[in-house]
Amino acid sequence: MNVLLDVDVARAAAAAVLDPEVPVLTIEDLGVLRDVTVDERGGVVVTITPTYSGCPAIDAIRHDV
Repeated sequence: MNVLLDVDVARAAAAAVLDPEVPVLTIEDLGVLRDVTVDERGGVVVTITPTYSGCPAIDAIRHDV
């Protein structure tokens, strides 16, 4: 397994997720996407941070990711 390739593919997929409130911007554009890693078992871990505390869109973003 090429972990670097897997991380790049996973990051590209996560980065393409659109913001549900402003669907012309991605979560990467907004700085919501913080990190994408692949763990030792090959699972993808995506770290997202809402733009502000209590962001109503974070559950929708989490679902889309």
